[in-house]
Amino acid sequence: MKSVGFIKNWVKVLCQSMFISGIVIMSVIPFSCKVSTEGMQIVKGDILPPVLDEVIVRDSKSIQLIFSEQVTVKDWFVSPVAEDDGVHLEQQGSVETISVFVDIFTNQRNAVDATIDYDESGKIVTFVFAEDMVVGQMYELCGTVEDTAGNSITFAVPFSGFNSRVPLLMMTELKTSTASQSKSEKENDFYRTEFVEILALSDGNLAGLELVSAYDGEERKYVFPAIDVKKGEIFVVHLRTRGVGCVSEEGEDLSLATTSYTNPNVRDLWCTNDKTCFGDKTDVVFIRNSSDGKILDVVMYRDSEVTEWNEKFNEFLTVVDDCGIYEDSSINNASDASSLTTTKTISRVGMNEILVKINNGDELEEVYKSGVNSWIVTKATPGEIVQE
Repeated sequence: MKSVGFIKNWVKVLCQSMFISGIVIMSVIPFSCKVSTEGMQIVKGDILPPVLDEVIVRDSKSIQLIFSEQVTVKDWFVSPVAEDDGVHLEQQGSVETISVFVDIFTNQRNAVDATIDYDESGKIVTFVFAEDMVVGQMYELCGTVEDTAGNSITFAVPFSGFNSRVPLLMMTELKTSTASQSKSEKENDFYRTEFVEILALSDGNLAGLELVSAYDGEERKYVFPAIDVKKGEIFVVHLRTRGVGCVSEEGEDLSLATTSYTNPNVRDLWCTNDKTCFGDKTDVVFIRNSSDGKILDVVMYRDSEVTEWNEKFNEFLTVVDDCGIYEDSSINNASDASSLTTTKTISRVGMNEILVKINNGDELEEVYKSGVNSWIVTKATPGEIVQE
């Protein structure tokens, strides 16, 4: 009988617990109700937080955030980011991380003054700064926004000071794979790795520009430093740091880089990446302005045996269609790279006319059209544009 009583008490306690739990659960689930002739109806509530869809640096004094729904900014600050801050954006989105940012920047940095404007929909929020942002300087916009239902998100957005002097750039040679070392290179720990040779068609600053490969994806893109280039200047971006002598020449001294594929008269820039880059014989590579997404140049190449693009290229092919450099992103417009080897590169054809225009001081086109015959396979000549 004792055991029966115990079971009865246990069932009673269990029922009470379930009833109390039900009340608690209902109290934390957001919903509204209304009474009608049919009785009480449960009306679904808004429990989803807003989403930050896009960030646009509009000019030297403003940045625009586009959300998925109407929001109100509750707390925010903008501050320059120093290299030694020790807190990195890989942790973006964590409330704890934002608190760390707030502690660091409000206590040790002078926040940038700004005013906030909303568009009619309330989805577009524009921060207008009291002073011009420094070109190439990294900044961070941290804050919290709340939708009309009270759901909120906390965010950390990195951005670079707006560059109003973006130069016209043209890719002129791409090395898509690494080559074997010679005996002397092995002795000096030199390597011949992937690179892109670029020609400046006008004066400007490289701040905010990115070199992106569809094969490597956004996470492997190269971000240019904030350095000035002159019309007619040739520079080389090396996509892999390996061995010794891989020094980015961001100042006046162009003799700092000493490894293979470098030239003491040409600026060499290095990506910190240590993995292979580019599709060996099939890829889409472009230079993009991160501020507005504008494409400065693009090259498509493929092995003749490849008859359709890899599905992971799709988002990049849309960019090609929109920029107008190629007729469209069809793989039939990609240059034939079948004969590429580890010692050869693809080089742009038709450079004679362009170089003559540069030497004459002529105005050049904003973009140069490309097509299936725009690139050919040649021997590697980084820093030296070969004239036909």
